Amino acid sequence: MPTVTVKTKDNQKDAFEIRKSVFVEEQGYENEFDDIDNTCDYVTVYFDGNAVGTGRLFPDLAEPGTYIFGRIAVLKEYRKKHLGAVIVSALEDLAVEKGGKKAVLCSQESAAGFYQKCGFRLKDGKIVYDEGHPHLWMEKIL
Repeated sequence: MPTVTVKTKDNQKDAFEIRKSVFVEEQGYENEFDDIDNTCDYVTVYFDGNAVGTGRLFPDLAEPGTYIFGRIAVLKEYRKKHLGAVIVSALEDLAVEKGGKKAVLCSQESAAGFYQKCGFRLKDGKIVYDEGHPHLWMEKIL
């Protein structure tokens, strides 16, 4: 049986490699990396020791107690193994550990059903675009 582990420290390099593979090479985003990368926390998931999934979180300075989740990705060959749910759960645990009461994320429209299964709900249903890709804001009470 495969071993799945999660890291929440000393994992930025692995997170960047996964994001580059998924968002830049696979999905064609050009502006994947930003200033938030230097201040946020990362969750990385390892499948039999290989870094295969990631997500990041940071506090919403406009809404104390709220954490913004983002850049959640799983390498293509490791999808359908429920690793996305492992990442979301680990992000939730980390947010709660930091005093979080609510999580928000901006989901690709095609992934909204996945986040609903993880307990998120649509905030307002308005579509926003990131580099031409439709996204929806979602939230969850932690």
